[in-house]
Amino acid sequence: MGALLFYNIQPSPMLFTQQPEIAGGLIVSMYIGNLMLSFLNLYLVGLFARILLLPN
Repeated sequence: MGALLFYNIQPSPMLFTQQPEIAGGLIVSMYIGNLMLSFLNLYLVGLFARILLLPN
């Protein structure tokens, strides 16, 4: 929300009708970010499990 206000864009439900390209871009960027994190977690799950075995 802070970034939208910084660029003088009012974050509200009307954002979807007044500026659909920005709303669509936000949705797509979050979808891509979730996909990237899912793939990273799938490949790094072994490393995360080995971290648990380290002594205190």
